[in-house]
Amino acid sequence: MRLWFASSSEVPVYRQLVTQVVLAILSGELRPGDRLPSTRELARRFGLHPNTISAGYRQLEREGWTEARHGSGVYVRKQKDPAPTPEQILDQRIARFFRDLRSLQIPRAALRRRLEEWLASPPPDRLVLIDPDPELRPSCWPSCMLLSRFLSQRPTLTTARTRKPSPPPSFSADPAKPPPCAPPCRPARS
Repeated sequence: MRLWFASSSEVPVYRQLVTQVVLAILSGELRPGDRLPSTRELARRFGLHPNTISAGYRQLEREGWTEARHGSGVYVRKQKDPAPTPEQILDQRIARFFRDLRSLQIPRAALRRRLEEWLASPPPDRLVLIDPDPELRPSCWPSCMLLSRFLSQRPTLTTARTRKPSPPPSFSADPAKPPPCAPPCRPARS
């Protein structure tokens, strides 16, 4: 785990330590059972007072992120709940997403451009299941019919290419010729 501290910041150094450790835990960089660096080691490495590091570690323990084992050190505690709030779940997923992207070494400008494209595109408006196996089609048919009824009741469906309202899906009622169906996907670019 990499740490950095800004002594000129308005945020106290012990609070900076707490924030960085919590982010490392949420991102998966620190896992339950991982040992944190000793108070002396951090104080020596960053030229800080050991009491400052101790204050940060005590705060982490009070908040339930770590546990102090007498004579052994400070360890990341196993969290009972994955994340109690939607914001924490979102933070965990975003952190994991960016950690995975860093390994691809994509330039930031390209990454930002692609993220903006994805965020600007509308959600998928159709589900298509393509199954070449004729024996499986009848088992998909009831699900496709339910889905088509649901989609036809939504008044603002638009196609990805034309952005015009789409007509309600019309499927043959013949189970021998069920509609093709696939997992949801992002709309194609216009």
